[in-house]
Amino acid sequence: MSWWKRRQLFEFQDQRWFPDVIREGQVEILSAATRSSGLARALVPAFAETVEQIRPERILDLCSGAGGPVVALTEALEASGRRAPEVLLSDLYPNLDAWQRLRARTPTRVQLEPRPVDATALPPHLDAELITIVNALHHFPPTTVHAIIEQITSRGAALFAAEGFPRSVLRAAAMLPALGLAWARNPWICQRGGPTKALCSFAVPVLTATGMWDWFASAMRIHEPADLLEAARRAAPSYRWRCGSAPYPPWGKAVYLTGAPR
Repeated sequence: MSWWKRRQLFEFQDQRWFPDVIREGQVEILSAATRSSGLARALVPAFAETVEQIRPERILDLCSGAGGPVVALTEALEASGRRAPEVLLSDLYPNLDAWQRLRARTPTRVQLEPRPVDATALPPHLDAELITIVNALHHFPPTTVHAIIEQITSRGAALFAAEGFPRSVLRAAAMLPALGLAWARNPWICQRGGPTKALCSFAVPVLTATGMWDWFASAMRIHEPADLLEAARRAAPSYRWRCGSAPYPPWGKAVYLTGAPR
């Protein structure tokens, strides 16, 4: 159980006026930290179970950011000898440069949706047997989460949703070492805007300050698994729903929700 009530705090990267180069830096750092922290590895068993149950030809990933989490999950499937589905990355703010680099270096089949995709109003032409939302449901208030789940299930698609931590600053702090390393490295390894990102990280630490606030706001906005399960059952009572948690070092705990037609 959480120690505090959920708060719908604002995050800088949600704002349309937020500079693209800083938003891009934030999602690059989060993507790299997700891959290096062990979070993706912790979620692999639940993700693999969902994929084996559905056997999708394609996964539609919503709110993809820099694309790291879902591609890390499918790469883990490939490494274990399983066949990974094709992944279609989408976001309200498409990060095409990061996605193209990801597509070039991964064995997983990655496709890109170049147009902005609002998770609350999916265009009809985007279709898949499995839809994933990783590290993103906390951006939406409970009523919108219910509407998103209802929209996905009305298409007959399965859902795999996950967050890197429950509503706990202590659990969220387990990501800080990986986030700190990714923050220090990102200006030197990113493919675009490196000098600007270095300036905004170290000299005039706008990226650093807004990133720390967004980390704290995310911890306060996380939906409890029981609340997600209740919303999912109300949205699609005919689906088989399951929620759970997956620990990762040093003291992290990812939470997830899966649902599929009976």
